[in-house]
Amino acid sequence: DRDNMISLQANISLPIFSRGKQRAMARSMDAMSRSSEAEVAQLRRDIYAELHTLYLRAQRLQQSLYAYRNQIIPATEDAYRTALAGYTANRTSFTALSNYSLALYRDRVTANQLENELARTLAEADRYVRGPIEQTSRYNQSQSE
Repeated sequence: DRDNMISLQANISLPIFSRGKQRAMARSMDAMSRSSEAEVAQLRRDIYAELHTLYLRAQRLQQSLYAYRNQIIPATEDAYRTALAGYTANRTSFTALSNYSLALYRDRVTANQLENELARTLAEADRYVRGPIEQTSRYNQSQSE
């Protein structure tokens, strides 16, 4: 008789929820969310502080560069021309003329260094402003050209 019978068995798993575990998990998720928000806020403050520092540095470099290009170098050039005129008239020694020439060269080098530092500062600020995605796409574009 048993050969003509079929046996069926079904298992159903029902989750049993524990309110205490749900609440603990909710608190944990809430704490993780607050932690992430705090990290983002701190990162934002750090970026603003760095940008402010870069802005102040760029402003200082720009003022120094302006002074060199419009005041210091022209004054040094005038002093050199005066010394050159004195040398041709035998009133200034060659050593003094060389010192004026060296001062002019030094001032021009300093102006170029200020200009390079300003460019580096602006490029660093650009990294913060544009972000990594835009920089990567710009880099990829320049590589394909």
